[in-house]
Amino acid sequence: MALYGTGAVVVTVLWIITPGAALFYDVSPKAAALLGGLGAVVYGCGPLRGLCGRLLASRERRLAAGLLLLQLVLLTLATVFSTMPALSVAGSNWRRMGWVTEAGLLVFAFLVACVRTSHPRASLFYLRVLAFSGAAVAAYAVLQFLHADPFLPASSYRIDWLESLRPPSTMGHPLYLANVLVPMLIAAVVLVRRGRSPWERRCAGFTAVLLSAATVLTGTRAAYLAILAAMATVAFAPGPRRRARLIAAAVAAPLLLVLVYAAVTMGPSPIRKVAERWKSDPQGGKRLPVWRDSLSMAMAPRPLGTGPETFPAAFPVFASKDLAVRYPNHYHESPHNVLLDIWLSRGAFAGVGFLVLVALTWSRSYRVADAAGTLYLPALFAASVVAHLSSVFTIPDALIFYLILGMAIGGMDGTLAGNFPHRAFAIHGTVAAIRVLALLGMVFAVQLSVAEWHLSSADSDFSSHHRAAALEHYAQAQTWQPAGACFDFWFGRKLLADPDPAGDAMQAINSEAALLVAARRAAWCSEQRHNALLLLATVYANRGYDRPAEET
Repeated sequence: MALYGTGAVVVTVLWIITPGAALFYDVSPKAAALLGGLGAVVYGCGPLRGLCGRLLASRERRLAAGLLLLQLVLLTLATVFSTMPALSVAGSNWRRMGWVTEAGLLVFAFLVACVRTSHPRASLFYLRVLAFSGAAVAAYAVLQFLHADPFLPASSYRIDWLESLRPPSTMGHPLYLANVLVPMLIAAVVLVRRGRSPWERRCAGFTAVLLSAATVLTGTRAAYLAILAAMATVAFAPGPRRRARLIAAAVAAPLLLVLVYAAVTMGPSPIRKVAERWKSDPQGGKRLPVWRDSLSMAMAPRPLGTGPETFPAAFPVFASKDLAVRYPNHYHESPHNVLLDIWLSRGAFAGVGFLVLVALTWSRSYRVADAAGTLYLPALFAASVVAHLSSVFTIPDALIFYLILGMAIGGMDGTLAGNFPHRAFAIHGTVAAIRVLALLGMVFAVQLSVAEWHLSSADSDFSSHHRAAALEHYAQAQTWQPAGACFDFWFGRKLLADPDPAGDAMQAINSEAALLVAARRAAWCSEQRHNALLLLATVYANRGYDRPAEET
C-alpha cells in the first residue's frame, strides 16, 4: 500500500493544476496534493513500525535517517526564530515552501526509504512512475508550444519582451519544468534497457524522445548541463565496463551538443529567440550578482538563518549598489541556488548538514544494484543537483529530489537485522512523529484548498465588478486560510484597482475599511514586503494621511 501510495503522490503532484478552482492554481494544489496524499499514505498503509524497523536495522540507513531528522530539527528552529515566522510556517504564494511543506517532503523521503528497504523492486516502480507520468507532462508542454493548450491561455506564460513562448506545462515556469524533465528522461532511458517486456521498452523509448523534445522547448541551459553531468557520472564511475561507458559517453556528449545546436539555430522561431538571448547574456542574467550579494548575506551573524521563504524580504538589505543599478526595480524572489537557499533560510548548520546528507547518499548510491540495474541513482543525483545550482526548490522538483534521496537511502547496506540501543523507543518515536506531521499536513491541505477556492471566486467577482460578492468570498477565505498564509497583498491590489461602486455609499465604506485592513496586514505578512509597504502608503495617501504615507 505504501509503495503505490507514494507513487500516487508523485503522479498527482506532477500533474495537478486547477485553473478556475484556485487562485494560485499551479502552486497551492500541489502543496495540498503532497500533504493530503502523505496523510492518506501514513494513515492508510497499515502499521508503520515494521517499515521503520527494517529501515533502522542498518547502521548506514540509521545515519541517513538521523541526517533527515537533523534537517527537520534545524528547519523547525529556523522557523521559530525566523524574521517573519508566519511566512516561514505557511510559505510564500509563489512556491509554498514553508515549514509545513518542507517537513512533508522530509517525511516523504523517509517513507520512500522505508518502502525501498522492504521492496527491493520498488526502485523500478518509482522509475516507471517518473518516466510515464513525465510523458503526460511533456506532452502538455508540446501542446502549449503548439498553441493548443486546452486549459490555459498562452498569454499566461508567453514572454512578451522576449517574443518567445517557453512552455511551463504544469510546473508554472519553464525552468522548473526543465528541472523535473531531466530526471524523468534518465528514468525513461533506464527503462529502455531494464523494462520487463518489449512493449514497456518501446513505450519508454517513445517517452524518452518526447521528454527530450520538451526539454529543448523549455530553453533552459541548466537542463543540458544536468544531462552532461549525469553522463559524466556514469562514464567515470568505478566498476566493470568502465571503458565501454567512457566510449559511449564520448560519443553521446558531442552528439547531444550537436542536436542542441541544431535545435537552437534551425528550430522554430521561439527556440531561436531564446538562443539569441543566450548569446547576449552568457552570464545567465542576474544570477551572478545575486549569488555574490547572497554570500554577504550568508556571512551575517544568524546561525539559524532568516527563516524559510524570507529571502525576498531579507535580501534587499544586503543587495549591492551594482545589482540595483544593473537591475533597477527588480524583485529578487530567491537566491537562484538551492544550497544558498538552504544556507540563508536555515543557517550554516543546515547547509552543511544538507551537503553531508547528499554526499553520503550519493556516494553510497554507487553500490546499489537491484532490478533497475546499477549507476542509475548516481546519474539521477548528478542531474538533480546540477539542475538546482541555478534555481531553488519548488514543490514538484523538490519532490523528485527527495524521491531520489529516499531511493538511495533505502538501497544502502543490505543488512535487514540487528539491534541498537533504544531500538523500540526510536521506532515508536519515529512513527508517532510521522503521524503528527501527517495530521498537521492534512489539516493544512484542507484549509488551503478551501481558502484557494474562495480566493478564485473572489477573483472572478472582481473581474465581473461584483465587489460585494468579492468581499464576501474573501472573508470566507480569511476564515479558512491556514496559519501563516497571507493573501492580503493580492486582495489589497485588486480592491485598489477595482472601480468604486456607483451609488452605494455603504459598500464604498466597507470597501475602504477592508482595503486599509488588508494593506496593513500585507505590510506585516507578505513575502513582497516592499510592494506591500508601497500599497499601504498608497492607501494612506488616497485617504489624505500624508505623514503616515511618507513614513511607510
